[in-house]
Amino acid sequence: MATNETYDVVIIGAGWYGLIAATTYLRLAPETKILIVDKGHSIGGVCSEESIYPNLFVKSVMDCSSILSILCRLKVFLRIGTSRVKPSTTTYTILQKTMILSVESDWAPKIFWANSGLGLASVPDFWKTFHAGDVKVHRTEIASYSDTDKVHLKNGVTVGTDYVILCTGWSDALEPFNERLRVQCGLPSKADFTEKWKKLDAEADDIVSKKLPILANPPDTFVETTSQRRPWRLYRRLISPKMAAVGDRSIFFPVQIHSVYTPLVAEMQALWGVAYLLGQLEVPNQDDIEKEIAVWNAWTRKRYLEQGRKHAYSIYDYLAVSFFRSSIFPLTLIAPVISMVLPANTDTYVDTLARDLGINTSRKANPIAEMKAELAGEKSSTNGHANGKTNGAVNGKTNSYTGLAVTLILVSVAYLVISPIIDGWGKPPLPPGPPALPIIGNVHQMSLSAPWKQHMEWTKQYGPIFRLKAGKDTMIVLGTMQAARDLLDKKSKIYSSRPRSVMAFENVSKGLRPVLMPDNEQWKTARRLQGVVLTYKMSQSYRGVQALESLQLLRGLLQNKGKFQKELHRYSTSTLFALAYGQRMTRGDEEEVKAIDLIVERFALFGRVGTWIVDAIPILNYLPTFLAPWKKIAEECHAFESKMHMKHLHQAMERPGWNFVKAVKDVKAAEGVSQKELAYIVAILLEAGAETTTNALETFVLAARLFPRIISPAQAELESVIGTSRLPTVDDSPNMPYINAIVKETLRWRPVVPESVPHLNTEEDEYMGYRIPKGSIILPNVWGIHLNPDIYPDPNNFLPERWLAKDAPPEHAAFGFGRRICTGQHIAYNSLFLNVARILWACNIGPKIDADGREVPVDEWGFSDGFISRPLPFEVSITPRSEERTKLVEKAWEEADKDLLIIGATSPGPTAMFGPIRHGIFRSEPGFPININAEIVHSGDLITIDPDQKWLHNDFSGMLKTDSGGTPSFYHEGY
Repeated sequence: MATNETYDVVIIGAGWYGLIAATTYLRLAPETKILIVDKGHSIGGVCSEESIYPNLFVKSVMDCSSILSILCRLKVFLRIGTSRVKPSTTTYTILQKTMILSVESDWAPKIFWANSGLGLASVPDFWKTFHAGDVKVHRTEIASYSDTDKVHLKNGVTVGTDYVILCTGWSDALEPFNERLRVQCGLPSKADFTEKWKKLDAEADDIVSKKLPILANPPDTFVETTSQRRPWRLYRRLISPKMAAVGDRSIFFPVQIHSVYTPLVAEMQALWGVAYLLGQLEVPNQDDIEKEIAVWNAWTRKRYLEQGRKHAYSIYDYLAVSFFRSSIFPLTLIAPVISMVLPANTDTYVDTLARDLGINTSRKANPIAEMKAELAGEKSSTNGHANGKTNGAVNGKTNSYTGLAVTLILVSVAYLVISPIIDGWGKPPLPPGPPALPIIGNVHQMSLSAPWKQHMEWTKQYGPIFRLKAGKDTMIVLGTMQAARDLLDKKSKIYSSRPRSVMAFENVSKGLRPVLMPDNEQWKTARRLQGVVLTYKMSQSYRGVQALESLQLLRGLLQNKGKFQKELHRYSTSTLFALAYGQRMTRGDEEEVKAIDLIVERFALFGRVGTWIVDAIPILNYLPTFLAPWKKIAEECHAFESKMHMKHLHQAMERPGWNFVKAVKDVKAAEGVSQKELAYIVAILLEAGAETTTNALETFVLAARLFPRIISPAQAELESVIGTSRLPTVDDSPNMPYINAIVKETLRWRPVVPESVPHLNTEEDEYMGYRIPKGSIILPNVWGIHLNPDIYPDPNNFLPERWLAKDAPPEHAAFGFGRRICTGQHIAYNSLFLNVARILWACNIGPKIDADGREVPVDEWGFSDGFISRPLPFEVSITPRSEERTKLVEKAWEEADKDLLIIGATSPGPTAMFGPIRHGIFRSEPGFPININAEIVHSGDLITIDPDQKWLHNDFSGMLKTDSGGTPSFYHEGY
């Protein structure tokens, strides 16, 4: 090959933008001789002939294969290029983390933040052109440029060219440009900002902040992103203002827009850029160009906290200057729903490029009009050989479904606007709350990332009870213990239902998960069946299983010396699996464990408030599956989890010995309950219990690392009560108040379920002079309640002593409220007490020391922000307290009987005859008009604080029982 070749145009990058730029150039100037330079391994990047596969779109910085495996159990085989990133897929566009969970921050406009999954190029002859051999590709990189219109490649070839088009993607592959050329071309540069640009940037910041005040005060980011290079300074994201000012039209830079419409953007950029290079396009003066550049960069910095600081970033919103001048600019960014009803009197980025070129896009007045009417002009087809009959059928069907979608949206919008006005006419006011917008309410202000933190701040502003609106739904947040107890405990009869959950409950669970069931007979039956195995008395009989699993946990901690997460998780899962199904999980990585973990992970995703549009607009669930992609996701997930639950159910029935399944299926209350219902009733105990117990134990380890002063008094108590000759047991609990105080403080300090599972009231109510409409979603903010300094002084400090004082605070709310209180709380508490006591008895917990002799830091606020919160990964040192204790643990393990048939997992149910009584054990409770309240035998917990004593009849009729010896006890599925 010759070392000196002459071309008319050189294109850097054979990916999306490069190939489309070449196609466009050849269309406008067919005789042009083009050279494409690319260092990759195939023409077209991930869309090349060698690596293309169905549904392939574009490279993504997020690993979609693991997410797809989690959600749908799909196996995705990917061809990975040298950039070490993976392509996304059609499914991934819907499922990717940023689309489902929004962003990893607590900023309001999260619903717009997403990675990108993109469609194949829409140019009809796209592949034909580039696989026909008409383009020469050098698999190399540019070494440098010279002033004599030469491009020097690293393979030794020098190319003469009139134009250079750089399509290099997001990476800064502009090494050939020195600092002088970078500044001249408007590329990122290490050069300091000039005073001119500093002034323009400051003015632009003010413009954006005034248009969108919410962007003026962004949240703290997890990682502060700094860049040594200044931003791109390109007009229309394509050309240098300095070069344009002097008439130099030798280069343009596409690829500066990364969006869900990349094919369309690439085509318009190529058309605009080529027209500019050929002198067929006029541009404004330099001052106007630079003002628009500054505004765009200010917008992206504020809008996209990560990428926007480095690039002129854009996902959905490609704003032109005229967009900022629009009076509706702030509203169009609130939610896609609003854009459905607003007139399209603003220019998107693509439309701006088209307008510059004198092209009429024929865009309709709004998106609804776009769906209902065909565009003027010639119809196009992506399938040239499709016959008219087929096209007509497809178009007719599509128009029919499109009309259905439009009708559903219009009906939903009308309902959202009119319903609140009618419901509130002539009634007391709703609780105060942040100002809401029409239709969407407070959606634009809500945080999907740790919302309980935001709600705690709003409690300080609006009081113990405040209101939020999300579409048609009224959400009442309870920010104090008093408000939560007053409503959820005292009025549990009307506050014990659940809000409708279309995705998690109806679609994924098929109405079978008790935790999401409304307050109806189905739920009462499920609770009654769970109560068979979860009463206080029954829970005490499981101590043998817990003691055995705890012994294995201790051995693992002493042997691994710091790798505690896996051991804690194995303990929690194995304990509950043994009780529920009669089988231990001795390794912690069994297929059963993986399946349960997967189901829990999915459920947390599906149940997250504000994630799925169908939860906000349930009528959309009537759409056909191809217009409702969440349905297919739900079907696949339900198929997987129901298969697992039924498998475990049948295996438990066949195993010898006692287990939850056998205990529950034979009671009278189980008559008429299907096996599938029974499978979910038992499975939810494992799903919820294993995850929450693990997280609580991890929180204890974190607290012990952060607050080492709690260890000495705890170990002193253990020495006094236990000594060194035996291990602690649950039976020691009454004699160890400090260990119990550590458990309570662990549950208070960082609650595992920070905002509880939402309740719903079945009747309209009034509280503190405010109206609580029937069907309101009630959110008790456990996080905020537990960090209230008025009840728990110095709340961020881990202080077990607070529970031992004479003026000890009221009990924590970690297990929930009212009839929806956690049914497995007694098992959970025993697990926490036993393992906290044993770990502190056998081990020392301290900081991890790195190779340089420094303590590895841990973050006391480092918790996940999902429905169930757990500490983010952290490191500690766990070492044996003494060789003597380690030997005792080993001896106890060797002597322990590990057969579930022998260690006590047998039915401990009551054998005495029970009969209703009218009187129980009573005690006074100050502060109530009638201060006589029933007390649960054994635990001392109050049955009810209802001043009218309605528990003696109606709801609680017959719940007080007496055994043959006359000792009263209490049973109710809500406790």
